[in-house]
Amino acid sequence: EANQYVLKTVNPSPYVVSLGSIQLKMGGKTFDAGMGHVRPGASQTFTINGLESPPAADATVEFSSIGDWGGNKNTQVPVAIDPRH
Repeated sequence: EANQYVLKTVNPSPYVVSLGSIQLKMGGKTFDAGMGHVRPGASQTFTINGLESPPAADATVEFSSIGDWGGNKNTQVPVAIDPRH
């Protein structure tokens, strides 16, 4: 659909990264971006559900990566805005 915002993930490692959850947090609201995986050396986009305007400068992405033995590692990072989009 037109005007949907996405999170672009980049995996520079030689391993598949499995993501159990991906969320954008901004202005006291949480927007779900699903789950999935990113292949080694590749990038993947995830649609941010319900987001109707560009993310604010203080937005963060929270995600849960799943290790080889099934354990989850929760991570929070600031959003980097791509000015080309």
